[in-house]
Amino acid sequence: MDYCEWSESGADYSLWGLSKLEDGILRLKKQRSGCILVEYPFGRAHPAIAPYLDCAIWIDVPLDIALARRALRDYLRRDPARRAMKNPMAQLEQYFDDYLSRMRKADITHEATVSPGCDFMLDGTLPPDKMAEYAINYISLL
Repeated sequence: MDYCEWSESGADYSLWGLSKLEDGILRLKKQRSGCILVEYPFGRAHPAIAPYLDCAIWIDVPLDIALARRALRDYLRRDPARRAMKNPMAQLEQYFDDYLSRMRKADITHEATVSPGCDFMLDGTLPPDKMAEYAINYISLL
């Protein structure tokens, strides 16, 4: 499913097939007690997964930082184990064009629809170890 088309057509989270994730959560719940951490982008917005979430944490990353991180990860510091790109700079230019014309709006919609259902917000500009510390502290209070 195309993320931008999905967002432009109303951002219905139930359209994303997450049965494997749901099955995995149910399997883990049967096997063990305690906390199960799930990293996925929809928080409580997806109706199939929401009932299993006792806590949802939103990592608030400013759009400019998210864009820079994606460009670095996917184009400029690409893992050599991934499929090679024929013309990385042309693909990066296309990515920026897509971001400006469609993806930025989809990202704004995503934040506006998912973050209100979260229990705790983390500052996504912090170092990962500091975000982990804050998340662990929050979860330990539950």
